[in-house]
Amino acid sequence: DFRNEQIEWLDKTSREVNADSIVFQHIPVDEIYELLEKVPKGTKGAEPAYGTRKGEYYRRKDGIKFMGKYGETPAAMPRECGEFEQLKKQGDVFAVYCGHDHYDSFIGTVDGIDLGYCPGAGYNTYGIEQREVRVFEFDENDVRNYKTYTVSYGDVCKKPLAEPFKTYIFSIAPCCTPQLPMFGVKVLALLAAIAVFFVLLAKVLGKWTSIGALLGVLTGTVIYFGGAIIYNIVTRKRLIERYRNERGN
Repeated sequence: DFRNEQIEWLDKTSREVNADSIVFQHIPVDEIYELLEKVPKGTKGAEPAYGTRKGEYYRRKDGIKFMGKYGETPAAMPRECGEFEQLKKQGDVFAVYCGHDHYDSFIGTVDGIDLGYCPGAGYNTYGIEQREVRVFEFDENDVRNYKTYTVSYGDVCKKPLAEPFKTYIFSIAPCCTPQLPMFGVKVLALLAAIAVFFVLLAKVLGKWTSIGALLGVLTGTVIYFGGAIIYNIVTRKRLIERYRNERGN
């Protein structure tokens, strides 16, 4: 949450720098909900909310300029923190871009300020299958008239993903508790498909051959995910140590 001293810092820095600006921050401002509308559960395109909006459902609002993908409701800061009102008051900020909600890459305009998302880029967390980064192009003589677009992994790299199965699981993973039921349905459907496959395999190759194949798949899965977990833990530890050494802390 924003504190009073942070609002004061925004005001002070705005007056000192006195330049057109974009704000980049992890958590979106609550005013981004002005680009969405609350609808009944089951409405096409609606996503479940959580936190203070738990039990509500939102979809993209009709009749407004809206670009990009909407895949989950924003996990935003409380509106009463006052950040957006401060940015409007300053007049120098023309856009606020955030992350946090990995399935989102949409952009819209609220009270003259663009509010948008930089989608999830890493493959060690949930997100769309083709991870993306957001690119900005500016004219130094007219920075407010900027261009922005996303570039996906497939746009710049033709190599297949190193961990396609893990990536698929992350691409259907729930981003919040209300999405767990639908995730459960997807998992059950996947397990049912696997069960049908092995039943058919047993009829063709015999019971013991199919059991051996199933055990082989289970063993491979355990090794695959176990190795991935160990690798991620070791890599994370090394990155933290490297960061601390570089920072002298």
